[in-house]
Amino acid sequence: MRNGMANLVQRLRQMTEAGISDYTLGDETYWSDNHLQATLDEFRTRKIDLALRVEPDYVNAEYIYQRYVIPYNAGNAVEGTAGGTDVFRVYDSTGANIAGSAFAFNERDLSIAFNNDTEGSARYWSGYSYDLIGAARQTWLMKASHVWNAVNFSVDWQRFDREALYRHCVEMAANFGANLAGGRLGSQGSMKSTKMQRTDLAGSEKDRF
Repeated sequence: MRNGMANLVQRLRQMTEAGISDYTLGDETYWSDNHLQATLDEFRTRKIDLALRVEPDYVNAEYIYQRYVIPYNAGNAVEGTAGGTDVFRVYDSTGANIAGSAFAFNERDLSIAFNNDTEGSARYWSGYSYDLIGAARQTWLMKASHVWNAVNFSVDWQRFDREALYRHCVEMAANFGANLAGGRLGSQGSMKSTKMQRTDLAGSEKDRF
């Protein structure tokens, strides 16, 4: 598994109830971290020069500019900073990289908190984004395809309803499909309302895409 993918793989595992030894096909036992990473890669997109959205805080009667957010058009998840600047690059309007030690990245809400006040200066991000909802739907469909020929049987007074497992997989895939069709991205990328604040007192950012 690549550096920077651990959290995304874990989130997908949780969303899809994917164990590390659910079943075996040939010599492959599913679902390893690499299997889930491969599914995520099917929903991977390269993003370049996205202007970060600044969200100032009002402290002691003045605006502090430290929190920026990767915009919604980046997708509902991105590859983390552990992969280096090839997959997660933050930079200023001159194109100069900003060291990872100068900020903290929150993967859940795609926010970047700088150590120091930027005074509203423009900041940009390039990297890889992922559609977690699409990847989850695909994983559930793959799980369903494995148990499509499920049968019910009883052994020693115990009933094993494999058909129920198939129905569960299909229903979960349909639920994630509905999220995609309705534009609802769940906690990974739901639309948010924020208090509008003027940022022109300390400069403004300008999109470059």
